[in-house]
Amino acid sequence: MSSFDCQMFSSDYDGCESDSSSSSDLCYDNRSVNAIEISKAKAMEFDELMNKELDLLIRSVHHKAPDLKTGKKQNKNLRVRFKKDHDDDDDFPVDKDPLCDYEEDEANAKWVQENLPGGTSEKSDAILNCPGCMSVLSLVSHRHPHFKTQYYTEYPINCIVDETQIISRTISKPQNAKKSSESSLKSNRNVMKEYHPVTCKVCGNSVGCKEIQTNMIYFNDILASHS
Repeated sequence: MSSFDCQMFSSDYDGCESDSSSSSDLCYDNRSVNAIEISKAKAMEFDELMNKELDLLIRSVHHKAPDLKTGKKQNKNLRVRFKKDHDDDDDFPVDKDPLCDYEEDEANAKWVQENLPGGTSEKSDAILNCPGCMSVLSLVSHRHPHFKTQYYTEYPINCIVDETQIISRTISKPQNAKKSSESSLKSNRNVMKEYHPVTCKVCGNSVGCKEIQTNMIYFNDILASHS
């Protein structure tokens, strides 16, 4: 091979290698430059759009400011009308439950006073219920002065008095503070009384007894809810 051929081979080889590397680098640089320019252009467009919206908002606020100053009288009239509408709404509250009867409690209380025994009486120590079935036995009752777990009433409800049976009980009275003989104390302490048994009309549970002499019913097996 001649020296001329070697020079041509070496020059062709170097030219091909340098051309391929430089062209690839140039393409990569052009892409990165284009991407940066596009992102900058989009950012500038977004800034311009935001500035326009801000200008429109500021102009609208400036235009409304004189209207607010000149419309004070109209605002006062609007406030008066709003207050009147609010007063009208008090007659028809919005928060009422359509499924709830708010007058039911008053109607029930009125019915109890007019129909149940002792309903018109205002003084009562407790409302008595049967321990077996929770039925109401008395709405007006008073606690016994000496036996705190017993109650008596003249107005029984849901009670059955068995007048065929008579129960005799010896009632012990509390001792007097005054001095007296033993015989007089014994005679004053022990008193014999007769009663009729009383049962619940609903479940038949024994709830007390009725004194024959006074027609007073004494409950000793009940549930008392103090009023």
